[in-house]
Amino acid sequence: MPQKQQATDKGQHLEKGMVLPGKVDRIEPYGAFVQLENGQRGLLHISQLSPCSVVTVEEIVQLEQTVFVEVLHVDNKRQR
Repeated sequence: MPQKQQATDKGQHLEKGMVLPGKVDRIEPYGAFVQLENGQRGLLHISQLSPCSVVTVEEIVQLEQTVFVEVLHVDNKRQR
């Protein structure tokens, strides 16, 4: 399991493997958008919600729910 690292400053650089807390602020059929504590947003894709088959995102997460997410990819060009 990756070591937990915090990115609490809004401008702090995210790195692959970081595990961060965030709040679900939007749900779509393909996943949930999570607002991280550092102000950045990320997509939690439906395929990453559970090792089991997921029919709807709401089976796993709800709006305003606090979740821990692992950074799988960082787009440095777009700074997200």
